[in-house]
Amino acid sequence: MTAKGLITRIRASDIDPDVWPPARWLLSRPRLVDGLIIAVSVLPQLIALSFSGSEQPITAWITVILAGVALWWRRDHAFWVMIALAVVSCIHPAMSLTAAFAFTGYALASSGPFARTIAGVAAAFGITAAGTGIRWLIAGHAFFPTTVIDAFVLIAVGLGLAARGRRDRRAAVGELIAQRIENARQLERT
Repeated sequence: MTAKGLITRIRASDIDPDVWPPARWLLSRPRLVDGLIIAVSVLPQLIALSFSGSEQPITAWITVILAGVALWWRRDHAFWVMIALAVVSCIHPAMSLTAAFAFTGYALASSGPFARTIAGVAAAFGITAAGTGIRWLIAGHAFFPTTVIDAFVLIAVGLGLAARGRRDRRAAVGELIAQRIENARQLERT
């Protein structure tokens, strides 16, 4: 039954994730989202450190706390937070900063140009490799923190690149529509 009054049209804004009320509520509170990201990245490790049976070195605590502090600026300075996380991961390389690197990699890829994203990930990898080399020279043994090239981090960077591409395509389509509307108005006037 396809009567003219019963046909339902679906607009793009009906399925847009920005329209979804929880997403709209969270997007209007970016610092709350940053706090949640810090909690997800740091809180499990702090709990594990506090409940571990053996005495943990102070460097493990410093690594986790500094990673949480660095994540606060992830939204505005993702490149430098990626570099800071790489330096922090060299303090106690056994601590996994995978979640922190993943959230920062997503922020870097979704907000900056592709070349800056690749430069940030490559610089973080280079810093952790240099830190491992220095630790090996000083202590005679080294543990390479693989969190920079972890699969979750690389997937987060890929998702960030996809999100930026989607946003750029949406803006380009909006410009094209506005230009066509303006051309139609111009043609009507003439």
